[in-house]
Amino acid sequence: VATAFVRPDRYNATARVQSPTTVVVRLHTPGHYYVNVNGYPGSHDTPLLLFVEQPEGPIAVDCGRAVIDVPTVASSTVRYFERGFHQTGIIAVAAGNTVYLAPGAYVNGSIKAGWAKGVVVRGRGVLSGEVLKVVDQVHSSDRQPVPYRYNGIDFAVTSDGGSGANWNLVEGVTVLYPPGYS
Repeated sequence: VATAFVRPDRYNATARVQSPTTVVVRLHTPGHYYVNVNGYPGSHDTPLLLFVEQPEGPIAVDCGRAVIDVPTVASSTVRYFERGFHQTGIIAVAAGNTVYLAPGAYVNGSIKAGWAKGVVVRGRGVLSGEVLKVVDQVHSSDRQPVPYRYNGIDFAVTSDGGSGANWNLVEGVTVLYPPGYS
């Protein structure tokens, strides 16, 4: 390692090369950062991305239904992903249920809630669509196959722009490589 810097500048974070194999990064506040090693500002090198969040605590969030806290374990209404790697594919979520991605959880998949109401997707984990492909087929009105793209988190939306999935909450989750958006 010869050089290193941290962006964005507004957080006054610093990177110092300590040895040829070590960079020390000093952060003062939560935020989304990237550390570039041996690159230059504006380069297209692949940086190290840092997602620094406030620790979750017993903070309740009112999502239009019950007030919820950070779940501690899975239950009949909570799909809990603990720290680690999870290969899930599509995660179907019913009305009133919660998907929780704990800090350090890396979930390779997609969340599909459709028209469900009162769905909560939260946590400090990562939801990644990197392995999802356009593989399923749906049919148009003339029965011609149409490729179907998965979304990172899929809630149904009406043609007039209104949400069919009222009172849903997505909070704190980092979504990477979504094949599409909904």
